[in-house]
Amino acid sequence: MRAAWTDLEKIMDGKPHNKLLATQLLLSQRARGLRPDDPEQWPLYAAATLLSGMVIRSVEG
Repeated sequence: MRAAWTDLEKIMDGKPHNKLLATQLLLSQRARGLRPDDPEQWPLYAAATLLSGMVIRSVEG
């Protein structure tokens, strides 16, 4: 999980707050569009959850 967080931080570093939110929304929408037994659903939800932490951190400064 820590490696995923670090990789995602590198990708999203310096991106505006609205881009973080838009990416989180897109990943969540894609995950919701999949069947519950689709193996791709969990990684999409996990990535959206990681981004939510980054959104909160970007607001807190």
